Amino acid sequence: MKWWKFNEGAGDITKESAAGDSCAIAGHMSYWKQGVSGTALAFDGYHSVVRLPAEKAPAISDAVTLEAWVALGAYPWNWTPVVQQGHEESYALSIGPHGSVAMSVKAGGQLVKAESKPRLATKRWYHVAGSRITA
Repeated sequence: MKWWKFNEGAGDITKESAAGDSCAIAGHMSYWKQGVSGTALAFDGYHSVVRLPAEKAPAISDAVTLEAWVALGAYPWNWTPVVQQGHEESYALSIGPHGSVAMSVKAGGQLVKAESKPRLATKRWYHVAGSRITA
C-alpha cells in the first residue's frame, strides 16, 4: 500500500505515509492550496509530478484499488494520470478531456479499461476510485 496525504503545505518534497519515503515534487514549482482536509498539492496538468522509484511501487497480483481526492481547475487536453505505474504496463487511474474517470489494469498480458459515464465538474472536490478484483 502507498499513500500520500499532500499535507506538507509548503516545499518541494512530499512524504509517502505508509513507508515514509520522501518524494520530490517535480515541475516548474510546487503550488499548495486548501484541500478537503488540510492542504493539497496542485498539479499543473503538464509538468507537475510526484515520482516514486518503480522498485518501491506496489506490485499487483489479484486485486488493486486506486483512489484519490481530486478537484479539476480545468479539463485536461488528453487522458491525464492521477496514479500511474508504467505506461499501460501495470495500472492507472486517469481523468479524461471531458471529465470522465478511467481505470486501466494490465492483467494476464491484456490491458483492461473501465471508464465512468458521469463526468466531473470543475472546481469541486471528488473522491475517485477504481478497483480490480479477481475471483
